[in-house]
Amino acid sequence: MSIHPTRVTIARERGGLSRLDLATAVGVTTRTLTNWEDSGAPDNRADALSTATAQPVAFFQTNPAATLTDERIFFRTRRRTSAALLHQATALGSLGMEMFNEMSRRLGLPALTLPELDPSLSPKRPLRRYACNGA
Repeated sequence: MSIHPTRVTIARERGGLSRLDLATAVGVTTRTLTNWEDSGAPDNRADALSTATAQPVAFFQTNPAATLTDERIFFRTRRRTSAALLHQATALGSLGMEMFNEMSRRLGLPALTLPELDPSLSPKRPLRRYACNGA
């Protein structure tokens, strides 16, 4: 079994590391790291990845992670935000989704029920004003 590629990518982005930074810390070439992010890393590299990214070894030994893309996340000042910070926020969002999914699975959260909206209501239509009692 190998380390799933999403785990390598999320750990790198969560740590705010570039591919070159992580490859250097783990002792491989950037091409090798790119291959790991595309196809998975060997299990025997979990300790090195753990040390370089400050993630527990168990993080690399679990199932594939749900991933988000930068386009699915709203950033108020996207143009002013560095790419590293965008990737770090995206990785944190992916980990948040994973945590929610695991909690839902373990706790058996109830199904979401939303009230039906009145189709006659419209944001363009003004609300009726009601007189207060005694006014």
